This record gives sequence, structure tokens and C-alpha cells, in this order.
Amino acid sequence: MDNGFNNPQNSNNGEFNNRQDNNSNFDNSNSYGYNQSSFNSNTDYSNQSDSNSQYSQYGGNVQYKWNYDDYQKALNDQKKAADRSKKRRGLKPFLVTVCSVVGVAIIGLAIVGISSLASYNKSFNTSSLSNAGSLVLNSQPSSPSKATASSGSELTVEQVAAKLTPSVVGVEIYSLQSIEPTAEGSGIVMTSDGYIITNAHVIEGYKKIRIVMSDNKTYDTVKVIGSDTKSDIAVLKVNAAGLTPAVFGDSNQLKVGQAVIAIGNPGGLALASTVTNGIISGLNRTVSSTSNMTYIQTNALINPGNSGGPLVNMYGQVIGINTSKITEVGYEGIGFAIPISTAKPIIDSIIKYGYVTGRVKVGISVYPLSNTQAKWYNYPSGLYVEKIEPTSDAYAKGLRAKDIITKINGISLASDDSDTVFNTFYKEESKHKVGDTINLEVYRTESGSTFQISVKLEEDKGDDGTTAGNDNGNQNGNGSENEDNYSNFWRNFFR
Repeated sequence: MDNGFNNPQNSNNGEFNNRQDNNSNFDNSNSYGYNQSSFNSNTDYSNQSDSNSQYSQYGGNVQYKWNYDDYQKALNDQKKAADRSKKRRGLKPFLVTVCSVVGVAIIGLAIVGISSLASYNKSFNTSSLSNAGSLVLNSQPSSPSKATASSGSELTVEQVAAKLTPSVVGVEIYSLQSIEPTAEGSGIVMTSDGYIITNAHVIEGYKKIRIVMSDNKTYDTVKVIGSDTKSDIAVLKVNAAGLTPAVFGDSNQLKVGQAVIAIGNPGGLALASTVTNGIISGLNRTVSSTSNMTYIQTNALINPGNSGGPLVNMYGQVIGINTSKITEVGYEGIGFAIPISTAKPIIDSIIKYGYVTGRVKVGISVYPLSNTQAKWYNYPSGLYVEKIEPTSDAYAKGLRAKDIITKINGISLASDDSDTVFNTFYKEESKHKVGDTINLEVYRTESGSTFQISVKLEEDKGDDGTTAGNDNGNQNGNGSENEDNYSNFWRNFFR
């Protein structure tokens, strides 16, 4: 029976046998507790190129996984990245594993940095990159009136669509040799000089990005200022002037039942600037037990390709970034958007620093082992270390691949649920700041010994900004191609 590991008696030290190559690609159908077919929470999907894909995914065409940290989403287990939409491809529902809401989980996954594309960095005008300032949120009028469309009054759907459509762009993703986009999503114009907000999963695995404006003008040289998979937010930049920036509202002022519309490119640019309307169905929705991030729930239709597009109130203010929906059979009209007030500090940090500051990491890639999973190999429940950054303090203190972390600061990670194993670790780790020390109890699978180490937490700088515009291969922090970052949450999730 395959439980996700090779039997210790038949292999070396119980290494996982779900890997498909030397880079330890997890077998999505076999990994512990994360059978993709059992989940269908979708994220602002894009149409995926797999003809047999039955899942929808975020604003792009791949399964998306979100991260676990301060601003993250719910995304964990296995498929490829993001809910984007690939042209003429079937939809794949977004799989989730970390946590579940009504039987559906939405997970988050972290990917490491992407290398810069030097040739395009040279030609890209970066003089304005640090001068964008911060995202400005506007208050919603306090006494709305539906009678007119005058200042301070609610607009009609037609008026909101006319106001916002010029600020909504198409985001096309190309592979090295592709002529047509392999994935598509949506984006929001933030500034007149070309800053664009989208979902991180929309651009995951990109080799080249093209931005298409509502008037069909295209930009083939696109700078990725930063991509934060933990919150599923990315900021792009094109060399432009005179663009129509969106007006951003304060999502903290939203009320359940309030009318909203979603604008985006479901299925790709063939249906560009599609407008759907609905209401705020719920606020502060938690879609993962491992995430502190909450979302706006809406019944405005969100389809593959909508990821990264705006959710707009009836004053024409962007109050959310469309990102996912539940596609479980029997559920309809349950979509989620990142509140813009939550996104603001993330966007501001990405623009200023290229990443979200203040987050911590140990520097390891792990698999959570529940009591049942660990019992097969006479191991304790905990976090199985698959990879460790050789420059990390954890490595210096003696932590190695194949070790199992069983306690953090005296708190046992043992649980019958593998999600809880990770969640316990994350919640304790997230209480600390960069430079703090945490105490770990470690079980060494090779010798059966247990020992304690104290590890200094490092700053997690997330993904590096790059310019997309040529065929140079992007790489993740492990030096391997970034294309499969989302296919296996644990492989690329460095904590």
C-alpha cells in the first residue's frame, strides 16, 4: 500500500516515493490526504490547456495554491499554478488541500524567487518604479441615492462598466516557444504610468507576459515588480503614459447585500471586459484554516480568466481583486475576492521593496505527517523536512533533509489531521518576527534519535521581480525551472 513514502524496509530512510523526478515532484494522485479529485474549490481561473482538466482555476489555467503567512490564501497541495485561462481549453476546478470550507479547501502555496531577465532589464525604463507611491483608498459616499448618477450617488451597472472597463487589462502568459498564450487572466490599472495589479497565480510559471489594454493596445515588455504567492497578489509594470487608473474604495466599509459587479476576461480575450453583477454575499470569509486572510464572498459570476480583475461597488470603486470560487458539485455562485484594504499594504510593500516585508521563515520545504501517515513507518507525527536551504540558520544548527520536526517551542505538532500539523507550526511561527529564535524538537529518521535546536528566523522575501519579454528561463530559488512551482505545494513551500 502506497502511503506517500517508500517503505523504510525497501528504501533509504523512508523517502517519499511520490516523486516523479529528481526534483521530487509529488504525485498528486497519491500524496497523503491531498487527492486532487477530492477538492474543487476554484480560483479565478483561467482556461487550462489540459483537455482532460476537470477543474477550474484561478485567473489563469492552472491549479493554484496559496500560501500560508500573514496575508496568504488557502492553497496547498498539488497542481500547477493559478487560475488563469488557457485559450480553447477545458476548465479545471481549483483543488485545495490545506483546509476546507463546506467540503472544499482553498490552499496557498509559496514559491521562491524568479531570476531577472537581464536583456529586458536593460531596455526597461525603471526610473519611475520607486516613485509610484502607495495605493489610495477612497471612502464610499455616506448617503447613497439611486435616483441619479451625480457625484456621491450610486451609478448604474452601465455607468460603472463604462467607468471601469478602460482600467481592466488582459494578462497573457506565454511559454518559451508558444505563439499563442498558454494562460490568460485579468489585471487592474493602478497608475497612469503603467502599474498593474493582478493575482500571483495568473503569472505563475511565466516565460513571457503580454498586457492587452481594453482598446487592444499591447505591451510586450512587462516588469514583474513583485509576486507574493502568500496573498496571491502580483504587481506588474509597463512603460506607458496616460493610462486610465481605477479608483479604489475602502473594503472595510462594505455591507452584506450591497450591489457589486465583476469585470474581467472569462475564457480569455475573446470575451474581454465581460461584466457580471451580484451582491456582497458575505464578509470576512476564511477559506483556509492555515491562513489569517479573509475574503469577500460574492455571487457575481467569476470564471476562468477573471482572476486578477476587479470587484467593484456601485460608486465605481474597486473594492476587491477577484481570485477564486467554489466549483464543488452542488455549489453555485460562491466566489471570493481579496479585499482591497487587505491588499493595500501588500501592494505598497511590493512596489517599495519588491516583496512583502516582515514575514519570517525557517528555510525548509516540508510534508506534514499525520499520526496515521507516520505510524506506517514508525515515525512520529510532524513536519517531514524534504529540503533545507543550506544558508539557513536551521542548516547551521544541524537540521537536515529527512528529519521530522515534532515540536515548536514545546508545542506538539502531532495530530490525526495533516493540515493541523502544519497549521500548528505556522500559527506559532507567525507570532514571531525576523531575528527571533524558535525552539524545535527534531526526530532524525536515519538514526531514530531525538534532539532539540534553537533556530533564528529569517526574513522571507518571497519572489524576486523580473522583466518578462524574452525566452530566458525563469528559475525558482532552488535553481530548477519555475514551471511546476504550483504543481506541488510542499515541494516549493519554504518556511
